[in-house]
Parts: sequence; C-alpha cells; structure tokens
Amino acid sequence: MTRTWVSDTDRRWVMKCDQSGCATRSEEFPREPPLAEFQNRGWFIAKLWGDICPDCLARGVRPTAKVEPYRGITPAVMAALAAPRDRP
Repeated sequence: MTRTWVSDTDRRWVMKCDQSGCATRSEEFPREPPLAEFQNRGWFIAKLWGDICPDCLARGVRPTAKVEPYRGITPAVMAALAAPRDRP
C-alpha cells in the first residue's frame, strides 16, 4: 500500500503514488495519514492498492478496472472525464 513508514528506522508515515516511475510523496505524519485528507487534495485513493497522485491524474493516468476507490470516492478530474458527453 502507499501509506507507509518513511523507513525501517523512521516510523513516521508518508503517502506515496503507486504509479510506476512517480516519485511523489507527501510530507511526513507522526501517525498514519487520514485518507480523507488526501482525497480532498485530489488523490485517487484505492480501497486496497493503487493510489494515484493529482499530478499523475492530470497527465491522464487512471486506475485499472479492478481497482476500487476507497469509500467509492473518485477525484473530480476523473469524474469529469467519465461524465457522458453530448454528441453533435
């Protein structure tokens, strides 16, 4: 999962993007970060694994069909792309 300790010797928590090659990580927290806070910041938070940072979402990265959103919440950038569009 992307909520993890800074290191084996530093037990502060950070949030990391699961997108391959992305180095985005949050500031350190003394306890496991609240997921709702990251959802409010525009992250896609997965129920189990597959969190995606706002920068990757803005570049068009999307979770696979098997990845369920935590509490059924998807970021606005994803909802806008999934909305039905009028056809001419």
